[in-house]
Amino acid sequence: MTDEYSRLARGMLERLELRDELEELLQSLIPVLDSFDRIDAHARGGWSPDNPAALLTTVGRLGSQLRGALGEAGLVVFGEPGDTVDLSRYEVVGVARDSDAAKDTVVEVVRRGYQRDGRVFRPAEVIVAGQEEEPRP
Repeated sequence: MTDEYSRLARGMLERLELRDELEELLQSLIPVLDSFDRIDAHARGGWSPDNPAALLTTVGRLGSQLRGALGEAGLVVFGEPGDTVDLSRYEVVGVARDSDAAKDTVVEVVRRGYQRDGRVFRPAEVIVAGQEEEPRP
């Protein structure tokens, strides 16, 4: 019976920890929603292409806020030129045969990958350096 109570108590603590983490994530996403509101206000207010700086600043802030909030929640972005391809984390979508980089080295990132605690949510989509294929006789 004691083992059953211990298991139930651990389960309750884990749920409480997850709830707290979710609340922290939601709290950190509120400034992102504020930025969306500012973009909407620009669009509805007759945003002028003569002054794109305000809109570009807001869009840049939005990206920074979202990346920061998700980073605080443990989301890790990966996939950079120069990385060596690990097929458990990368999806090769193309090969650059004229690259000077070593074979299987990322030369271009099409879409970044995301992971948390070692679990890949989306592999990075990349173009890698390859070798010219020998002509077949």
